[in-house]
Amino acid sequence: MPKRKVAIAISDWLLEDVDEWAAQTKTSRSALIQEATAEYLSRTRKRVHDEAYQRDALAAIEDMKRIAREYADDPASEGEPSSLEVLRRLRGTSRETAGESDSE
Repeated sequence: MPKRKVAIAISDWLLEDVDEWAAQTKTSRSALIQEATAEYLSRTRKRVHDEAYQRDALAAIEDMKRIAREYADDPASEGEPSSLEVLRRLRGTSRETAGESDSE
């Protein structure tokens, strides 16, 4: 992959740390900064993704709770199984189906 030279401003103390670590690990300053930057970007992107996923999951849970309240208040739903009962039934059915395919 082609590389470009860039100029950056960096604190003296940080440059000293970078140079010391580069010498200890027998790598170049550029390689060390490139690796550190790539790792930082990877971690930051993952954190942002995880936070968005958690935010979306919590919003979905709140939506499900709202729908459950509305469903519970609906007189037409009387006598129908709860969503928990339906999920348990589905989970049991999927386990039975998985067990059948395992034994084939």
